[in-house]
Amino acid sequence: MYHFEDLLNHLLAVVFIDEADGKERWQVQTGVVVAAEEGCAFLIPPSTHPAFRLLPEWAERLKPIPQKLRQTLGNSEADFAIYVHVVALPKDADLGDYSPTGINLNA
Repeated sequence: MYHFEDLLNHLLAVVFIDEADGKERWQVQTGVVVAAEEGCAFLIPPSTHPAFRLLPEWAERLKPIPQKLRQTLGNSEADFAIYVHVVALPKDADLGDYSPTGINLNA
């Protein structure tokens, strides 16, 4: 199993998968894994978005990117990717239960 600490200062592709309205949309953000106060964080250069925390339990989702997939991921130079499913928050959601990314997939 890989750990985010192994990827410090390396490129990581985060693949956001949105399954709203029964349609699957993918958005790929490539950024750098940086040290943070509590573990590691993901920073998208240029830093137009604040870095967001990479939760340790997400590390089990880290996958090496095969060469043949790099073009699909926008010719990413990242060696690893993590896949994150995005869901709409319920109206009564406790935001403390979620990890904000600052990324708007609808933008």
